[in-house]
Amino acid sequence: MTDDFDGRVIQSDEVLFDIIEHLEREGDSGVSELAEAVGRSKGTVHTHLTSLRNRGYVVNDGGKYRLGLRFLDLGIHVQNAVDLYHVAAPKLAEVAAEAEENARCVVEENGLGTFIVGATGKHSVNTDVRVGTQTHLHCISGGKAILAHLPTHRVREIVDAHGLPARTENTITDLDALLTELETIREDGYALNRGESIDGIHAVAAPVLDEDDAVVGAISVSGAANRLPIDRCRGELADLVVATANEVELNLTYADSR
Repeated sequence: MTDDFDGRVIQSDEVLFDIIEHLEREGDSGVSELAEAVGRSKGTVHTHLTSLRNRGYVVNDGGKYRLGLRFLDLGIHVQNAVDLYHVAAPKLAEVAAEAEENARCVVEENGLGTFIVGATGKHSVNTDVRVGTQTHLHCISGGKAILAHLPTHRVREIVDAHGLPARTENTITDLDALLTELETIREDGYALNRGESIDGIHAVAAPVLDEDDAVVGAISVSGAANRLPIDRCRGELADLVVATANEVELNLTYADSR
């Protein structure tokens, strides 16, 4: 598997996805705004919007376009097709209640992390992370837990494709430093996020492995740094996410054998 692409793209498809992603980021937008954002004529953009509207993927509200609920149907279909989602969801609710913080499950796809399910605790901090959010793997605890259990050549492929952008001043941006930390994560059995993705947020995560020891995802707990000091992350919370990951692994194996 590789993240390398051969460079061949269909320009009309690129414009279509640029429109969709702009609507996802910015919300309701008119044709002129979209045309400027994607660098195409209003006529071209309107043609794409008409096709999207006819298929139910956008809605025209008085000249402003927004994403339609057809995407919700697709998203739920994709989510339901992931075995880890069904197994992890009830456990995350328990973890969030016990830790009183955010609990999440992340998986790797095409070299990026995607949160597939989450739960909130009594003291959960609101962030822009939600189910479906895609992010770089090197700056989140779940992502590093996953990277630690991928072959080194795969880690290098991911870094070549997506880089190591700095999200905060604490983000690891050097490949050698990342590889060193991944070795520590393998030894410890869990990964830490010391304010590397969002200032003031700490997290701890453990990998979920299948019966062949291949990583399929990671379970994390995150929260405000004052409530999740590193000592707590290394102690009770590390024990919690490791135990939860182990239970999820067993349940996945049982689910696969039915």
